[in-house]
Amino acid sequence: MTDTVTDAGTDTGTMDLTERLLGQLLAGTELFSVHLGIQLGLYRVLHEHPGATDAVLAERAGIDRRYAREWLEQQAAAGYLQCTSLAERTFRLPDGAADVLLDPAHPASGVGLVTVFAGVAQALPALAEAYRTGGGVPYAAYGSFTRDGIAAMNLPGFRHSLAQEWLPALPDVVERLTKAPARVMDLGCGAGASTLALAEAFPRAAVTGVDLDEESIADARRAAAAALADRVTFLRQDAAAAEGDYALVTIFEALHDMGDPVGVLRTVRGCSRPVVCCSSRTRRSPTSSPRRPMRSSGCSTPSACCTACRRRWPSIRWRRPGPRCGRRRWPGGRRRPDSPARCCRSSTTSGASTGCPFWTESSVDGRWIRVA
Repeated sequence: MTDTVTDAGTDTGTMDLTERLLGQLLAGTELFSVHLGIQLGLYRVLHEHPGATDAVLAERAGIDRRYAREWLEQQAAAGYLQCTSLAERTFRLPDGAADVLLDPAHPASGVGLVTVFAGVAQALPALAEAYRTGGGVPYAAYGSFTRDGIAAMNLPGFRHSLAQEWLPALPDVVERLTKAPARVMDLGCGAGASTLALAEAFPRAAVTGVDLDEESIADARRAAAAALADRVTFLRQDAAAAEGDYALVTIFEALHDMGDPVGVLRTVRGCSRPVVCCSSRTRRSPTSSPRRPMRSSGCSTPSACCTACRRRWPSIRWRRPGPRCGRRRWPGGRRRPDSPARCCRSSTTSGASTGCPFWTESSVDGRWIRVA
């Protein structure tokens, strides 16, 4: 296809790219303004004082009045705020905006998304250097914004779905943890919200949270000190070095971020059966179930399970995981409801019959995997 040429001598394809970059620049800078509103408590002031002026915002939030006016007008122009009086320059949060901008635990919260964006920008210099040297960027280099943002992104699921939806999908596990004292290990626990949710759901369980990031473990220990400190322990260590005997090992929203997911699965398989992994790919509409992901492959991360299986059993004809992988189908896609789930949709009748250590059983739209 040949692009037409404008009177200025610039082809339309070039202009389209320029306009696209301009639009993304505006969107990115708007997110930074939203981040300032969250970080400085500006939205909180507007929520508590509807119809506030720049003077009220400056006084209540402790910022300069000129900056308060600039921020208010920009936010109104971008559609994040409503101007209730143009003459008096008063502003308010739109209906429902407080759930998105002020409550990290709300199913529709956007606090984590905005905070992570600011954190990623902070790490760009280190990332550029890694491109040049071939090295890596440690998680700590992304700073507190990324750490806090990821914790906020995962909080709604841990608060509203972990005990209410996810674990009840495995009734045998719930029964085991309810009937008698048990030990549970939560790998990649981050700031500890998932670990604390497990401890709250199972009063007879002693739960250990493990994460490699020192600051995340410090945040988790502070959260546990307020409650459940007698049954919750947080350790800073590599998930691949985990050891012990546990009734359940969980990995929530973390396996896909680990440097050696296959090694982690091999290690924890010796610590517990089952191992439960949960990894969401996308955010859904606020009207749907909190933090339910799109259907993923039968393996929580195809790169982990498929690679391990292919190396261990090269004679098996593997199929590329599709969006409905692990949904109990014959090879070729014909549904067979009574068949066991197959690891990575192998051409064999069952992953279990091959002796595959990563045989999976899916439920809740493919969210879970259990390592047999």
